[in-house]
This record gives sequence, C-alpha cells and structure tokens, in this order.
Amino acid sequence: MANQIVKTTQSLTTAAEMRETTKMLMQPNANWEEYLTPAPLAIAIMGELVFICSTGVPQGTVLAPFLFTLYTADFSYSTSSCHLQKFSDDSAAVGSITDGDDTEYRGLIQDFVDWSLWNNLQINAGKTKELVYLGVHLNNNLDWTHNTDALVKKGNSRLFLLRRLRSFGVQGPLLRTFHDSVVGSAIFYGIVCWSSSITNRDRKRMDRLVSKAEREIQDVDTVDTARSEVDSCESQVTKYRNKVSEFQSLISKAEREIQDVDHKIHQTDANLRDLSGRREVVADVQSKMRRVVNQLGVLSGVGNVAELQTRHLVLLEPVMKVMEEMTTALGRITGEELLNTEGIKSLLGRMKRNQEQLKCLVDAKQGADDEYY
Repeated sequence: MANQIVKTTQSLTTAAEMRETTKMLMQPNANWEEYLTPAPLAIAIMGELVFICSTGVPQGTVLAPFLFTLYTADFSYSTSSCHLQKFSDDSAAVGSITDGDDTEYRGLIQDFVDWSLWNNLQINAGKTKELVYLGVHLNNNLDWTHNTDALVKKGNSRLFLLRRLRSFGVQGPLLRTFHDSVVGSAIFYGIVCWSSSITNRDRKRMDRLVSKAEREIQDVDTVDTARSEVDSCESQVTKYRNKVSEFQSLISKAEREIQDVDHKIHQTDANLRDLSGRREVVADVQSKMRRVVNQLGVLSGVGNVAELQTRHLVLLEPVMKVMEEMTTALGRITGEELLNTEGIKSLLGRMKRNQEQLKCLVDAKQGADDEYY
C-alpha cells in the first residue's frame, strides 16, 4: 500500500513538471513575465486588511542587480572631472569641483534625473545623499598613494610654519595649540578611511612625518618643563630669601639686644668699681662716727669747771671738726647716683640736726660756765 502511494505521488509530480515544461516551451517569455510581474503584497493590521501594494522585482535575488544594470546601461557619462559610477544596483555621480565651479557636476545630475523620468524610473530621494570628499585624493587603482603624497606635502609645509613660529619666540600652550589645530589636522585628516589600507611604504612615510611633528612638540614640552622648573626654583629661592631676610632681621635684633646688655654690664661694672672705691670713704666715715660717739660720751660726763673747760677745749672742737668732715663726706657720697638713696639722705639730715643740737649744747654750756664764774 505504501509503495503504491509513493508511486502515485511521483507520477503526479512528474506530470506537473511536464506541464510546466510544455508551457515554457510553448511560451519562452513566460518565466520572465512571471518574475517581472509585480507581486501584490497585502498589509493587515490586527486582522484587518489595510492596503495592497506591489513589491516589484523580488528583493535579494541574483537577477535584480543584473537586470538593473542592463536597464540603465544606455546612460553613461565619463570625463576627466566628472563621471557616473555604477555598482550593482547603486549609482553615484562623482565630480571634481575646482574654484567653486560645479556646472558640469550639476548638469550630470540634471541629465540623470531627466533620463530616469523618460525611462519610468523613480529616484528615491530619501536614499539619495550628496557627499563632499574634502582633502581626500582618489585614483583609478583605488589605493591611497596620491592621498599619502598630498598629506606628506601638506604636513611638511605646516611643520615649516611651526618652526618659523618657534624662531619668532612663540612657546608654550600657543605653539601646542597651533600644532593641534594646523599641523595635526592636516596629517591625520581622513585617518579612519586610509589608515587600515595604505601600503607599508606609505605607512613608513606617514610615521616619519608624525615622528618629526612629535619631536617638535617634545622640544616644546621640554622647554615648558624646564621653564616650569625654573619658575618653581625661583619661587623657592624667593621664599628662602624672605626667610634669610627674616633671620637677618632677628639676628640684627639679637645683636642690638646683646649690645644693650653689654653696655649695661659695662655700666654696672663701672659702678661696682666706683662703689669699691667708695668703700674707703664709707669706712673712714664709720671710724669718724665711732670717734664722735666716744668723744660725745666723754663730753657728756660730769666734772669740775676746769675739767669741763678742758673737755670743751680738747674734745668739743675736734668733735665739731669731725662732724663737719662727716657731713662733707656724706655729701659727696649722697651726690653719687649709686648711693643717692632715701636712707643716706635721712642719715645726713639727722647728722646735720645733731651737729646743730651739739653746737647749741656747747653754746649753752659755755654761757652757763660764764655765769658760774
């Protein structure tokens, strides 16, 4: 039973193929008509039919770009400055614009639009872009040799300007800004496009150019680093100079204080020497005071008239003389600054008063003696 079903299916398949083959033999263009006939495509949203559109030639097939190339083969354009480039089902109008003159390029675009209208082709404006290739050199070999030549030439000219600026004394951030904006922009322009596909020879040329530019900048960085170090050293020197000045002022102040102390020491030493010289005077005063006290004791004793007269003549006059000498000596002592104290002044005053009282006492005794006789 199973074998019969398989045989029946194979016979039906063979019959269908035979009918298709017979149809193609009778109608040779049937396959092309079937392929080129717009296939309807139904769009449904949430189960409801929205619209039906034609898909045209099926996308992703091998014949689609081939048929497009055949269909557009009658339109071509190629000059030294402008041409139409085709690849598969894409086309690009390329023009070299010099001094802002794009007449030929705009004419090619207009001719292509007119040809598309005459041949029932609709240009998709959403997928059409106009690109400007700035500073990139393309050749027929699709390599980057010409572009590398242009980059090396432009980079060397920009490096010359950089060296000229250095000769004029321009340094630091201004020179680095010029390198980044003028030299670097010329050397590395379009590097994303050509860096992975240039030849080894061109790569070595670009490496040498980049190395020269880096050396120029490294020299600038070295000079900047040296200047920053010099500025730092100068600031430290200034700081240390300020500290030295501060220490010098402190030393000068200490020297002045030492001089003041030395002067006071010398003055004190002189006063001490003067005081040691005055000790003899003080000792003499003390001995004279002791003599006065002894003589006053003798003078105040009781005796007869002859003895009193003798005491008056023998003792009173020397006592008065000693008192005067003591007063004079104490006057000299109290006249000095070192011994000019309140105690010595008070002692001098008492001695003067005692001298006056003693004189009064002597005068009184002399009057009494005169009355007695």
